Amino acid sequence: MHLLVVVKILGLLLMLFSLSMLPPAAFGWYDGDGTAVVFLEAFAFILVAGAVCWLLTFRVDRRLRLREGFIIVSLFWTVLGLAGAVPLLLAPSPDLDLSV
Repeated sequence: MHLLVVVKILGLLLMLFSLSMLPPAAFGWYDGDGTAVVFLEAFAFILVAGAVCWLLTFRVDRRLRLREGFIIVSLFWTVLGLAGAVPLLLAPSPDLDLSV
């Protein structure tokens, strides 16, 4: 199994996913509610994590097999789901009102 290829692709996916933090940052800046900084920090953190994964493995040139494809899809959902929670972890006091 070629795990370096998996890490390389996950790094690319993390870098692409980091771009999804920019629209909420722009809206937070426009709204002035202070969440822009949290989303910009999350953008930087996810971008750097993806860049580190990619830069450590960018010279790896191997063919993907079916096994690596399954691992990439499984890790894609797990890693990007965790990366989506980074703004909640960085927020000083998340205002979550669960009452309806």
